[in-house]
Amino acid sequence: MAEAVVFALAKISVSLAGSAISGLREHASIIKELPGKVRRIEAQLSIINGALQQQDSAYLSDHAYMKWIAYIRTLAYQVEDIMDTYSHHAHQLENRGFMWKLTQEYLGPFRSISAEITKIEENLKHATELKQAWLENYGHHGQQIMEAELSQDYIPAEPSWDQDFVGMDGNTTLVTEWLRSASDSESTFMTLLGAGGLGNTTLAMDVYKREKDRFRVHSFIAVERDCTMDALMRKILLEIGSSMKQPPSESVDSIPANQLKEEARRRISKLRDGRCLIVLDNVRDPRIYFEMRDVMSNLPGVRIILTTRKTQVAAARDPSSSRFLQLQPLDHIDALRLFCRKAFFKTNDSKCPPNVEVFATSLVNMCKGLPLAIVAMGGMMSLKPPVEQIWNQACVRLQKELERNADHVQAVLNLSYHDMPGHLRNCLLYCSMFPEDYHMSRESLVRLWIAEGSVLAANSPTPETTAEAYFMELVRRNMLQVVDNDVVGRVSTCKMHDIVRKMVLVVAKEERFASATDYSTVSHTGKDVRHLALHGWKDTNTPPVKFPRLRRLVALGANSCLTKLLPAIFSGSSFLTVLVLQDSGISEVPASIGSLFNLRYISLRYTQVKSLPESVQRLAYLDTLDVRQTRVQRLPQGVGKARKLRHILADACCPDGSQQSEFRSFTALEPPKALTSFGELQTLETVQANKDMAMKLAKMMQLRSVSIDNISSALCGELFASVSELQFLTSLLLSATDEHEPLSFQNLVPKSSYLSRLTVRGSWLGKTLDYPVFKEHGRNLAYLSLSWCLVLGDPLQFLGSHCPHLQYLCLHRVQSANSLVLPERCFRELKNLVLERMPDVSQMKVGDGALQCVQAIHITALPNLDKVPQGMESLTTLKKLSLLDLHNDFIVDWEKKEMSRKMPLGLELRI
Repeated sequence: MAEAVVFALAKISVSLAGSAISGLREHASIIKELPGKVRRIEAQLSIINGALQQQDSAYLSDHAYMKWIAYIRTLAYQVEDIMDTYSHHAHQLENRGFMWKLTQEYLGPFRSISAEITKIEENLKHATELKQAWLENYGHHGQQIMEAELSQDYIPAEPSWDQDFVGMDGNTTLVTEWLRSASDSESTFMTLLGAGGLGNTTLAMDVYKREKDRFRVHSFIAVERDCTMDALMRKILLEIGSSMKQPPSESVDSIPANQLKEEARRRISKLRDGRCLIVLDNVRDPRIYFEMRDVMSNLPGVRIILTTRKTQVAAARDPSSSRFLQLQPLDHIDALRLFCRKAFFKTNDSKCPPNVEVFATSLVNMCKGLPLAIVAMGGMMSLKPPVEQIWNQACVRLQKELERNADHVQAVLNLSYHDMPGHLRNCLLYCSMFPEDYHMSRESLVRLWIAEGSVLAANSPTPETTAEAYFMELVRRNMLQVVDNDVVGRVSTCKMHDIVRKMVLVVAKEERFASATDYSTVSHTGKDVRHLALHGWKDTNTPPVKFPRLRRLVALGANSCLTKLLPAIFSGSSFLTVLVLQDSGISEVPASIGSLFNLRYISLRYTQVKSLPESVQRLAYLDTLDVRQTRVQRLPQGVGKARKLRHILADACCPDGSQQSEFRSFTALEPPKALTSFGELQTLETVQANKDMAMKLAKMMQLRSVSIDNISSALCGELFASVSELQFLTSLLLSATDEHEPLSFQNLVPKSSYLSRLTVRGSWLGKTLDYPVFKEHGRNLAYLSLSWCLVLGDPLQFLGSHCPHLQYLCLHRVQSANSLVLPERCFRELKNLVLERMPDVSQMKVGDGALQCVQAIHITALPNLDKVPQGMESLTTLKKLSLLDLHNDFIVDWEKKEMSRKMPLGLELRI
């Protein structure tokens, strides 16, 4: 595998680019030689990497070749470790005084480094000789055509990720009809059976998203491979509480196991209308079916959709039930249509070019009608130009995969995985550290990949831009599946299909990834492990363990005992780069974290941590600090020494005993005194405004995303003038001290044409939107959220004429005229419109040609709106419509005008 080699090359690139390294030639001769030696190693690894990138998966069955790759992997890891040590000592040298350098005490570490680099050079040479002597005749030739050269300038446009399930309409209609026709006087079970890759989950999720709002309680639960009935019942109880937006009457964890089923029945039976929808996805154990049927029997209004790949699970259903569907492969026409939609999404009609039509048909035939295989194959081919040689080579490679692997889905996924460049494989490997079916945030993944060195230098403005491109390519290849899109249509969360994850975990094990949930498991983990996941750690037995090569530690949902384990890990893992302790029970961070000289990413999100130790100032390479939804309200005084910080994410939970309000549900971070030390800072979310903030922002020209809270009227002038000077700003949130504080926006004149996202919470001075941020900059806005303000007149009329490219608009608690009009031919790019808590509004109108591509409208708590907005029936693209807590006469008017018949077919309606 080339993954370890890519990591090593990235590390060399970063180290050689460092200012400390470039200045080493001024020192002793032993140091002068180091950059040259490192560059020779870089050249050797680059050649090896190029050779490995051309291999298909044939070598996986070749024991000798795998041994050679394991040797190369070990050398690559040694390079990665030594380069981090190299950078660390060079950084120390750069910051030491002149007199200390005269003593030449600093030469000791560099002598050791030089010796190790020399040894690695010799070993790489030996590895090359071994391959020439013993492996040259094995004929491991991958792609005969250098596709990268042919397609270097072939950069496809980004596809649309609208849900479009080819060939599944009939199944969707059938399952939906089952849900709607089932009697509310009893519980109803529905079973979907299909082999992996046939689309069970896709179908169930599609129906769930369409129908969930018809039920008081709804939950989609991915059943883990080793899930017990007790664990499943606790999940269901948590989901019931979450769905009702009420905390459970007692901690779910504290309920005795023998009372879980009865407690679930009790809570469901107490629902106001009794309607409950639960989807259990990918059930593997028939006992879960039997026990769920016992728990939910005779509960009125309960609907259970169960998906499975196991015939023995499906056989456990009630034989008299007709609500059973066995999914079938797509026919050739639908299969080809699905493939073309993925492979040729950049064209309007997704039509296959004639010159590669025969190859496209061949690829589709080899996918055997399995949607997962078809989508993965289509995603892979979407990144290749329509050149006959390249498409023919893809057919040959897939045929060879099928000769080695009779599982068509697995064969396609293997081919797609080995088709990816090494940096993409590394990004995907990182995703395997999260639990099965875990929903991963796009923004978090991007920052993690950058921190760990998976993002290569490219011709893009920032590493984030490159990482975003990586993310979208993994989505396009179907290595990552879209879970949700944000309000402007971008992918926000994703997950790995369990079949993809299973394949990647095989590679991850070779790359020294490991996972554990208790001490017994972790104690048997090899000392050379480099990536460790401790999800759901519950063990109270935490003797010290050390992992001297550990680079990434991800512990999600661990209990408070993890706090005892961390000091030992920190003291013995000096190379640690990524530390994710999200949603764990820890309440403090050991001071020994300061010894982790290589640490670049810290996430303490959703923990009870109240403060960070002063030692974080020693983290010279820290890139991202995420303390969102913790108790942290201020950073240590010395944090300014961590000058490479690029992202600060912080909004603390309200302190114990304080009252949350609708206007403010969190506490912003006190801005560090040394804020201006972070010259590379790009993200600052969320900090409190103070009298020095304007001056500090004026010195932080790299900022791209800024959120400022607690703004008073007196601060507006200077603060907004400074914000306006940020040339790369893309996202801005401004919040007043309270809902009554009037803010003046006269000085908010953004110079950044990139600013597309604006959120304002608080009153507007002058009760008008007539400010430059809209009149002059409005054409650049794609996202706008305004809340708690009083506006004279109709805000929609004003925004419609000044913000033509909005894709999302939210007006929350905006006092305005009693009549709102969406002007003719305005808001033509708007996808989401949200109007909430606007008591003055009694009339609405949709002008001709307005909202031409709107997908979702949510109108909530407009108590005086008693009639259906005029022109609403013209919104033919509408997919979701919520009309809640309006005047009592609104429903009467809706039914009188037969609006349900006039609205688009398949509309998700809540009224």
